[in-house]
Amino acid sequence: MVLLNRVESISPTAYAALFAVDALAIILFQMRISRWARRRGTGRLLFLGAALQGVGLGGFAAAGLGYPALVTAALVTSFGMMIYGPATSAFLSRHAPTGRTATYQAALSTTQDIGSAIGPMSGLALGRIGPPALIWLCALPLGLLAGLANARAARTPHKTAPATQPQPHTPHIPPQRDPES
Repeated sequence: MVLLNRVESISPTAYAALFAVDALAIILFQMRISRWARRRGTGRLLFLGAALQGVGLGGFAAAGLGYPALVTAALVTSFGMMIYGPATSAFLSRHAPTGRTATYQAALSTTQDIGSAIGPMSGLALGRIGPPALIWLCALPLGLLAGLANARAARTPHKTAPATQPQPHTPHIPPQRDPES
């Protein structure tokens, strides 16, 4: 949000309203999106979620157009997260080795926490190098690339039936008796 102030001067009340609108969207739509998503392929959901996040973050570059553009960018980013987060969690649960689901979920949570800490810090550092709009516009191709990479990783290999080779016929030979018995 510090970068937003360099583009558009927004009051603390406007920031609070932006977060409130975002929270309200999550409250209203998360369960609906989850129900919709359960009938979709994980790879497609991962791509869609990451792409929407990239588009939303790229939309922050249009913050200078006014508050409605900012709200739209925040909502698009939020919808991407509402799709991407549960899809990632479901994918991990489905593909984690038996007895390791909790470990995989903990690793996911840890990486998300690290990303939440590094994201703003790296954004501020990049903000010293270039204009905020450039940073947000870079998020668009990164979101698409992340979505493609995750969708590719989510593809489960097609299980093909093992090639059945005809087995040579071996006649049944009854066991022979030991002559000593």
